[in-house]
Amino acid sequence: MWLVYALLSLLFWGIWGVVTKVALLNSEWYHYYVYGSIVTFAAVGVISLVYRDKLSLGFTDVKVILFASLLGVLGYIFFVLAMNSGKASIVVPLTALYPVVTVILSVLFLRESISTNQWIGIILAIIAIILISMES
Repeated sequence: MWLVYALLSLLFWGIWGVVTKVALLNSEWYHYYVYGSIVTFAAVGVISLVYRDKLSLGFTDVKVILFASLLGVLGYIFFVLAMNSGKASIVVPLTALYPVVTVILSVLFLRESISTNQWIGIILAIIAIILISMES
């Protein structure tokens, strides 16, 4: 089932990149972020209702979740700022390289191992992003 979820994520994020750029044509980044957050708040409300009996968690776990969420929010704000002034066809592929940072940090801090083929894929992804990002 994870593959279906991953492909749906890819599809929705791909469409989201274009719709975000269209939304920013007649608004500022902060408009997009504030009004866009309404959807997030609505989703939080629905998820809270559905899973209300399962929301208790230890303080340490909550701190890690909040820190991870803060990093996500900051990344998202900088993404919207980049989309506001850059081309979607360049900003989206460039920022899509973020998994490379995750892989490197996972190897360093989580002691995860990466195969030779995966390293080759990462290098090719970096090359692809460089080529896509170059202005003609």
